[in-house]
Amino acid sequence: MQEPRELKEVLDLARESQDEERYNLVGELNRRKVKNLFHFTHVDNLESIFRIGFKPKAVLTSQSIDFIETDNERFDGITQSISFSLEYPNEWLLRHKIRQFGFNFVVLQLPASLLLSHPFLAFPGNAAGGAFLEHRLENPTEYIGLRGIQNLFLSPHVRNLNNLESNQPTDIQSEILILKDIAASHISKIHIPVNLAKSLNFPMLFPTPEYHLDCDCAFFRPYQYKPYDQRRFHAGWRITS
Repeated sequence: MQEPRELKEVLDLARESQDEERYNLVGELNRRKVKNLFHFTHVDNLESIFRIGFKPKAVLTSQSIDFIETDNERFDGITQSISFSLEYPNEWLLRHKIRQFGFNFVVLQLPASLLLSHPFLAFPGNAAGGAFLEHRLENPTEYIGLRGIQNLFLSPHVRNLNNLESNQPTDIQSEILILKDIAASHISKIHIPVNLAKSLNFPMLFPTPEYHLDCDCAFFRPYQYKPYDQRRFHAGWRITS
């Protein structure tokens, strides 16, 4: 599948920013105590991930690699990417997918240091809905490198209202799209619902002992609905931050 021309240009910018801003990006991640990236997927995709690593949906499709698609509504058109959340999974979307597919998801944890070696786009809200498309085309540098990460922490008012820690993005649906294949060896922990832990063929799915399993994970507990807490990205955040 051919990448859109503008995405190739953004990819070049992202690679350049990594080389130029590596030291400052390390400082920002350390200052905010950001250590982890999270990616959730259907359990049936695990075998493929362990075998060939993380690959963008467009690559899986073009190479006829079987996978269960759980993110089929990417109106931003960016299919040459792998979606991650910073420091905590997209809790709202994970619960939505569980209602749709049942408790058949696992959450994979990887080190945030991947952002120093893998080009990425960072969105302060839900990128898949396409809300950032026009702004991204006009302001590509707002979504890459150090500036992209800083934009995940906009709106001091909303952050104070919710008592957010320094490493928590303001919008729970903020998204990082990594634009490069990722080896499975980068997985540091696998969070898995108890019901799946009782039924999986562990020797087949987890052939090496370094994968740490968390089978009592809060990510899969019943969602505690909260009053509207303003943690949905608003363009006004750019002005007030």
